[in-house]
Amino acid sequence: MKEPLNRTEIIRLLKNLGSSQDVDVLSAARDLNQQITSSGLDWDELLIPEEEQSSHVSENHEEKDIIDSNVKGDVNSSLTLIEKILSNPERSDALREELEEYKNDISNGDFTDDDHKYVRALFDRLSK
Repeated sequence: MKEPLNRTEIIRLLKNLGSSQDVDVLSAARDLNQQITSSGLDWDELLIPEEEQSSHVSENHEEKDIIDSNVKGDVNSSLTLIEKILSNPERSDALREELEEYKNDISNGDFTDDDHKYVRALFDRLSK
């Protein structure tokens, strides 16, 4: 499995990009790049263009209702989220491969609560 992104760490590194010390900025940039690469995502998947953000707002309310009605770690909820992510034809091959691996883990009974949390966080991030 790929390394899930740690939101708190990503935010910390982004804040470090504003440091007055060049060495801190360079280190933060390299760490950010490494974390994004290790997650199997790319910047295009993390940053949604403005025109797409407004179209996601109404969809998100409906999708959040579906998600919130499910118990944490629920396999069906994770499968629903995975399918919604995969339904976007612009998703990278690396992300598609990662999500297919999660579907295999689910069918093999190897899907953990941490995996579910990651899928949910990924969905939330890509839906913004």
